[in-house]
Amino acid sequence: MNHNALAQLVLFGYPALVLLLFALMPLRKAILTAMVGGWLFLPTIKLSVVGIPDYDKIVATNCAVALGCWIWASKDLLALRPKWIDIPMLLWCIAASLSSLTNGLGVYDACSVGLRQVLVWFVPYCIGRAFFKDSAALKQFAVAFVIGGLVYVPFCLLEVRLSPQLNYWVYGFHQNQFWRNLRLDGYRPVVFMNNGLMVGMWMATATVISFWLWLSGEKKLLGIPYPAIFAVLLGVTVLCKALYAIMLMLLALLLLLTARYGKTLIPALLLLLAVPGYMAVRGLQLLPAETIVELAEPVFGNSRAASLGARLAQEDYMINHAMERPVFGWGGYRRSWPIDTFTGEYQIRGLDGLWTIIVGKNGLFGVTMVFATMLIPVAYVLVRRRSTAWGTPTRAAHEVLSVSLLIFACDCLLNGMFNPMFVVIAGAISQPLREEAAGSESVAPSFKLTVPRNLKRINGSMTTGKIAKQDI
Repeated sequence: MNHNALAQLVLFGYPALVLLLFALMPLRKAILTAMVGGWLFLPTIKLSVVGIPDYDKIVATNCAVALGCWIWASKDLLALRPKWIDIPMLLWCIAASLSSLTNGLGVYDACSVGLRQVLVWFVPYCIGRAFFKDSAALKQFAVAFVIGGLVYVPFCLLEVRLSPQLNYWVYGFHQNQFWRNLRLDGYRPVVFMNNGLMVGMWMATATVISFWLWLSGEKKLLGIPYPAIFAVLLGVTVLCKALYAIMLMLLALLLLLTARYGKTLIPALLLLLAVPGYMAVRGLQLLPAETIVELAEPVFGNSRAASLGARLAQEDYMINHAMERPVFGWGGYRRSWPIDTFTGEYQIRGLDGLWTIIVGKNGLFGVTMVFATMLIPVAYVLVRRRSTAWGTPTRAAHEVLSVSLLIFACDCLLNGMFNPMFVVIAGAISQPLREEAAGSESVAPSFKLTVPRNLKRINGSMTTGKIAKQDI
């Protein structure tokens, strides 16, 4: 990947910019600006840095945000206490290290992959646990997701018209093969992400969130009416031409409407159970790929059904190879990729579904822990929340973020599009929702000046009182 000097400069310079944001903004606003901005605009390259795992946009952003939180709000991080619901995340953090050790890859490799697990997964999870635990904070998070979608609208429209070129113009390289971005006699926007599927999922999620905030009573965002925001995001999501993301968006809207007007959460619970159910029946080979393709062909057409069939064929190869080391998998360095015994070549061209990637590298232990990390918090919300209470203004963000995490877990069945923002959601909703006023956000330390309060003004005259500190 032949990136230019600007790509390295931006990636290495981003932590300094994030710390500046923490110094100038309220804490949660700085966290969200840093995480959304890093995910949307940093280059998709990996750089080798001595002493840490591969340095990419996820590691750069998470490390910078963690440092900012430690400097300005260390007491909130130190106040965290592990709970039963955190067990899957803690076990997932050691899964990669166990895979390395059981495959004889050595202690150094085990420490390296374990550190990456912490930086990529554990850090955003803890940020969600520590700083997005009340209704006001979750609303800020939801709004930030929508703003990120709005920011991407002009870039998506540009690439729909001119083809995916922005990353090449700015950073000097294309993220993938150009033919992968051709869809329906047009182009699928990629902008600064890995591929168009990732962009489609981001826009679909932003659309769902904007719709639910609008339905719960929100009027405007940035001076724009929410119906207009929803319409624009919906249109651009369709133009992204990511069929699976569009399907998940429609499914999420249906689940939310069913909860609000149908007064039932059963469809959401069924979808939640369908995620591990799919992995179980595919892993046990109870549902052949041919059957799925035959069912999909009348609905989506020959082309899309053929694409699905190719993914499922790779899934079969990966599962068969993974079951040779079922508990902790094969570890890294493409050891999980099946090899043809006759030709000595890989039987697959690439990896798609996140669940097959993880079951190959980290075995059943790893895939169980990572999906438990995502799905148990969602189940926690669905079981504890009565359907009759859905759609109230104070809880709308909590609800829609939970459903967003659920459809992201569904997306991970066919796509390997990791996004740390959803890990923050998992951490945030893995605890009881606190009802707090919107003005309760903690802020970065401000300059203080001691002034005498004995200068109280009463009816135009001055009177005496106690001395106090006031922010300026």
